[in-house]
Amino acid sequence: MLRMDGLLFPLDEDVFVLDRVSADISEEGVVRYYFGWRTSARQALRLLAPETPFALRELFMWGGPSGSLTIADAPELETAGDALQWLNQELDHYGDLINLTCLVGNQIELSTHDNTEVTMKGSVSPEMDRWAASLLKSLGFDPTAILGAMNQNGGNFLAIQKPATVLGVFDTFEALNKAHPEG
Repeated sequence: MLRMDGLLFPLDEDVFVLDRVSADISEEGVVRYYFGWRTSARQALRLLAPETPFALRELFMWGGPSGSLTIADAPELETAGDALQWLNQELDHYGDLINLTCLVGNQIELSTHDNTEVTMKGSVSPEMDRWAASLLKSLGFDPTAILGAMNQNGGNFLAIQKPATVLGVFDTFEALNKAHPEG
């Protein structure tokens, strides 16, 4: 078994082959990258310089000794390093049942759902693309190929396979899940 941010997976490459991603750009020039299923806040934050500015906007963690934690329970977290250190401590008690939204680098919003899906949202910028590419690379994907496919198919969800194969393009998350329930 392999422990990945509190989740246990059989040590079988097939478990890590299929993932779900999407991208879109608004008329205002805001890009949203979605990385699904096995992507956590800690994975994304590890890729930032520890001194990167950080502001927690929303937080809900559940399942720990006190039942749940909210933003009112969190200390002041000023940098990505502070946030990562605090998350590492708290997730030992709470597992990965976490929803959070934060602002990193004063310009990119990072949000998680059950800490297994990450969304990055911010103005189109080299920093945004570098962070998204770094995250894809850390997960074993070819960032150039997958980011290119995400941007070419903006607004759609993609089923992808390591390192650089697009298995399908879907107009809704439900359609993707129906076609690839094994994800």
